[in-house]
Amino acid sequence: MALVTTKSTVVNNYEASPRILTSGYLAGGGDTICVATVAAGATDSIGSIYRFGFIPSGVRIEDILMQNDATTAGVWQLGIYLNDTQNLNVGGPGASIQTWNSTTAYALGNVVQYNGVIYYCSTANTGSAPPSGNWTTGASVNIPAGSIPIPNAQQILAPSISTAAANTTWKPVYTPSQGLVTGAVNVNLRIWELAGFSSDPFYEFHLCLTCTTAPTAAGNISLQWEWVR
Repeated sequence: MALVTTKSTVVNNYEASPRILTSGYLAGGGDTICVATVAAGATDSIGSIYRFGFIPSGVRIEDILMQNDATTAGVWQLGIYLNDTQNLNVGGPGASIQTWNSTTAYALGNVVQYNGVIYYCSTANTGSAPPSGNWTTGASVNIPAGSIPIPNAQQILAPSISTAAANTTWKPVYTPSQGLVTGAVNVNLRIWELAGFSSDPFYEFHLCLTCTTAPTAAGNISLQWEWVR
């Protein structure tokens, strides 16, 4: 047991001499609120993607709320895809995904590029070069418009949301994860950090629901998302 006084980054920055200005995405930034509705169909299948709107890569999500009609069944992952008009090159000079190296001890969810391919660490490892049993193979580092940017990006904002029952008031659904690992510290992370990038790619992602259990009744799904930078 220990009696402690622990300070956040915001407090430490304020009390530093000279004082450090905390980035707006953590303190003092202005909110942007977006809302959109997409109609789910009774015959929509698993793997269907509902695109609600845009999220800049450099922002921190404050909250995501949902209202929906009852779709009887229907479970969704919430995350990001590339928008429909812009490719994203995360390799080469100024790469926003780090290159694999043999001296790094990688943990579950770490994202690297190696020989022009994106890999996702599925088993913690040291010195195991992709591809191997410790890595899930993703796409090329030049990612085409409309596709998923990295493995599991489709669920970094919430792993499982049900629309089987109606929600007639706003319901919080934001459950940020980094590398499939949820935790309170993730609320401090920006979109590019949740996605496992090593730097901001300065990209406008789509906010998307991806179907993992198909709905059996038609209904509207509305999301309201709030972000700050």
